[in-house]
Amino acid sequence: MHAFVFGPDGKLYFNFGNAGEEIHDKDGKPIIDIHGNVVAAKGKPYRQGMIFRCNMDGSEFEVVAHNFRNNYEVSIDSFGTLWQSDNDDDGNRGVRINYVMEYGNFGYTDEMNGASWGTGWEKAKAKGASEEERPIYHWHQYDPGVVPNLLNTGNGSPCGICVYEGNLLPAVYRNQIIHCDAGPKIVRAYP
Repeated sequence: MHAFVFGPDGKLYFNFGNAGEEIHDKDGKPIIDIHGNVVAAKGKPYRQGMIFRCNMDGSEFEVVAHNFRNNYEVSIDSFGTLWQSDNDDDGNRGVRINYVMEYGNFGYTDEMNGASWGTGWEKAKAKGASEEERPIYHWHQYDPGVVPNLLNTGNGSPCGICVYEGNLLPAVYRNQIIHCDAGPKIVRAYP
């Protein structure tokens, strides 16, 4: 489980990476979401890391998006739009920033069979795909129904993200997504 944030709709937002696997209630029973699905990364219908939304008492629990790898912190702006970074680097240039489309599949594994990105990448390389295309295969960007990445940032280790809508920082940072990445030791701002 990573960060918890409050949305302008009064709901609680949080996420877990692909090692989270499933959510249980205080009695150890699996959570059933508002669509009647067990909240588990078993491909029926969800895979891998997920973003969640619920009321403060845990009711109206829903999976907002799924199929992330190591999504660390979800950020929400004053309009209720979600933003998130995801990391599957380990030398794979696999850090990305996503606009989170509600109920979207974000392509960490193949939606149909759960295959990792390496399976498709090996086939693509055998057909002549260049190293520059690896991030596209890494996140299954050619698969129908996968939400496109907003930005690939390359190697790294993301550790925080926020949407800055205040006026205390200099004007250049206002209304920006601010993203901390411990890997390259950098803080970036995106308009």
